[in-house]
Amino acid sequence: MTITLWTAGSISGPPGYGGWSWVSAQDGVASGMAGGERRSTLRRMQLTGLIEAVKAASVGLKLIIHCDEVAVAQIALTRLAGKPVEVEEGDLWTQLDAMLAPRREALEFRRMAVPGATHTFIAAWADQARDKTKATGPFRTAIPKPNLSKFPGLSAA
Repeated sequence: MTITLWTAGSISGPPGYGGWSWVSAQDGVASGMAGGERRSTLRRMQLTGLIEAVKAASVGLKLIIHCDEVAVAQIALTRLAGKPVEVEEGDLWTQLDAMLAPRREALEFRRMAVPGATHTFIAAWADQARDKTKATGPFRTAIPKPNLSKFPGLSAA
């Protein structure tokens, strides 16, 4: 079985108000979350979205991950191969390394089509999360099912 993840990050700054979002699909059914932090960076938001998505994915399934930033995928794969990469946000990279290592054989990164309907949807949620963080502070919440039903090609869980 396969689970497909789409992730995005957004920032007004740097550092500034940041937002992240993810949507997952398994058997044509979608779920997703969005959240944000203050005084963050774009890379931190991209990584947080990816970490939150992988956390929610069932273990033992093949993961296909669509990132909105190709550098995140390249760095993750390089680190999984055991090659040193100098990075900021080391705390998040260490967490992601530990989560991806047991899935190495069933993991595939893909570049999200930009622009495209899936990118537009996931980026809009990251932007909305960024704006909500600016207004109300850090948070995380599920993307409502009526909204997920609008994700291209999927239905809400």
